[in-house]
Amino acid sequence: MTAAEEKAINIVYDVVVIGAGLAGSMSAYLLAEAGQSVCVIEKSRGSGGRCGNQRIDDQVRVDMGSPYIHTKHPDTIQVLDQLVSANIALHWSQQDKGTTKTYIGSPSLTAICRHLVQSSRLLTNTRAHHLELDHTKQVWRIRDSHFQLITQCKKVILCIPAPQAAALLAATQGTEDLWVTANQASKHSTSQWVLWLETAHSDLKSIICPDHPVIECMIKDNQKLSHKGTSCDRWVIHSRSDWASLNLDKSKEHIAEELIKGFCEDTGLELIRHGSPHRWLFSRFLPNPSDTPFKWNEELNIGLAGDWLSSGDTEGALLSAHQLAKKIRSTL
Repeated sequence: MTAAEEKAINIVYDVVVIGAGLAGSMSAYLLAEAGQSVCVIEKSRGSGGRCGNQRIDDQVRVDMGSPYIHTKHPDTIQVLDQLVSANIALHWSQQDKGTTKTYIGSPSLTAICRHLVQSSRLLTNTRAHHLELDHTKQVWRIRDSHFQLITQCKKVILCIPAPQAAALLAATQGTEDLWVTANQASKHSTSQWVLWLETAHSDLKSIICPDHPVIECMIKDNQKLSHKGTSCDRWVIHSRSDWASLNLDKSKEHIAEELIKGFCEDTGLELIRHGSPHRWLFSRFLPNPSDTPFKWNEELNIGLAGDWLSSGDTEGALLSAHQLAKKIRSTL
């Protein structure tokens, strides 16, 4: 057990946030800003969630998850503009549309998540498997798959994909309302394959959404403000979700072949090299039409935040977290 893990066990935090993607990181940031002690539990080796990137070499990383944040809500714009001032985010003004502003991370979106969680204790490579409430002490205990205690807290926020939230809540007494919400949203999740590849420089647009049976979107990653100056064009290819659902268990060699074939057919460019495809099992969710983009059980002090409770995209993740944090802060 690491020193951080030992310390986490012995402290009763004000809030534990499960998941360190955009929603979890934003929740942690806003609650820590309000003076709450916050612990973030993340099953992966670092923060970022579906904003993950892939290392190409010692100097280069490429966004393999959400490529940018499109947002028009004043609350999220305010936070992102603060991150721009801190050189954590960049405004990609060339991709703005009307009142919608576009932001990227510097050098990637994971930089935003890392910055947002820096005032919280972050436990990585740690999977929350059991939630139990001590009604006498009004304390939540978070345990791993071996039923060992990870940490304790007064409030819990689940900022993980709906299927994972539903699985965690299924055995948690008193949270039936939250489980129903997560379980229903789970039916509307979609998957996606993503691949990076390199070509010679071209004058093609930075973002191309072709009418293609395999490819949904092609993004010239090196045209982002933080990635300029490369000797070639580095593209990130996002598959269509319907195609991905039919090819979830195909070999990575097959996936790469199909994505490269589709890219070259559509662009006419020749491949220099490519990486290994990455599968996002819970890539995105349908928008939630509810006026409240979060769930909070005030009696038990447990809630949900995430893109799947809002508009189903990166702005939805941030907005859901912002509104839930605002709700909790109003009770402090």
